[in-house]
This record gives sequence, C-alpha cells and structure tokens, in this order.
Amino acid sequence: MSRPSQLSRDKIAATALAIADAEGFESVSMRRVAKEMGVGTMSLYYYLKTKADLIAAMDDALMGEVLLPSLPGDWREALTVIAFRTRDVFLRHPWVLSSMLSASPASTRCATWNNACRRLLGQP
Repeated sequence: MSRPSQLSRDKIAATALAIADAEGFESVSMRRVAKEMGVGTMSLYYYLKTKADLIAAMDDALMGEVLLPSLPGDWREALTVIAFRTRDVFLRHPWVLSSMLSASPASTRCATWNNACRRLLGQP
C-alpha cells in the first residue's frame, strides 16, 4: 500500500479523471479512486474532504487543460484558441458536462478557478 505522503490533490484528481474517462463519471467515488491508487479511502480525506471537493479538483484539472501560459495578442484569436481548447477538453472527456452540473456552486466557484488564478499570479 502506498504512503499517504505520496498523494496529492493533483494526483487524486488525475486518477479520478482517468476513471471517468475509462468507466464514466458515475464510476468516480472516493472509494474507487483510493482503490485505483492503492491506498485506503480515508487517506484521500486528508486532501479532499468530500466528493464535492473531488469533483471540484477534477474540474480544476480540466480547467488546467484549457488554460495557456500566454494567448495571442488579438482578442479574436485569443477567444478562438480558448474555444478550440475547451472543445478539445469536451471531446477528450465527454462526461465533463455531467461533472460540472453535479458540482455544488460554492465548491465549483472556489476550486475551478484555482488554475486560472495561479496563472494570473504567475504561480505554477
């Protein structure tokens, strides 16, 4: 069994995304993610308190796929790039809409924009 210190919010989210991609969004649960990672379910609760937090972490990872370190200077080109990258995320992860619809507004509002905020502040 892996040590909890080898876990991270990002690794947990990546595992949940892989499960959703392979088996569908409804297959994602704290127990299923823990099993896939080879840890006890309670180990995940150090990083994510609820399933809503898990979904928010997944949404944050998806937002990370959309964002770019820089955008074209022309606003039309920039919007086109963002639109195509967003479309690509929906094509790679067809279950995304159901994920977004099931997330609580508070957790989505706070967590989904973590990647955007970090990029704006110049943080990794």
